[in-house]
Amino acid sequence: MDNIAKTVGLDLAKNSFHVFCADREGRLVESKALRRGEALQYFAKLGPCVVAMETCTGANWWCRQIKEQGHDARLIPAAYVKPYAKSQKNDALDAEAICEAAAKKLIYLSLREASANWKGPMLNWQSAKREFAIHFGDRFNPSKGWVTKA
Repeated sequence: MDNIAKTVGLDLAKNSFHVFCADREGRLVESKALRRGEALQYFAKLGPCVVAMETCTGANWWCRQIKEQGHDARLIPAAYVKPYAKSQKNDALDAEAICEAAAKKLIYLSLREASANWKGPMLNWQSAKREFAIHFGDRFNPSKGWVTKA
């Protein structure tokens, strides 16, 4: 588990948090409820990864604490997370939606940077986009151009 998780969605609440860990392909590695006191210990044991959480009152403090442990902590506005919510609202599904929104945002930003720095012929860029589609599957659709914006 330590080095497998690449993207972590963290749903913050008053007393308990929910963590959704996904691997490089976006598959579930671990989904777990944590108490407030266990959260920092949990992230200390986790290998370096992207940790995303919805912006809220205490999120800035948690973001700083998680960054100090060597993770790439990011805050995502709730408006970007809402399209990825699958059904009724609960902590586990919210954490999964946060993780999915973070992963799609990372892919989108990577593709945007790659296209801005692309120096080859445009025909080669189309094949590079198809390669992204193979690696990232349903997260990236070259027929729509980029990726679903997060």
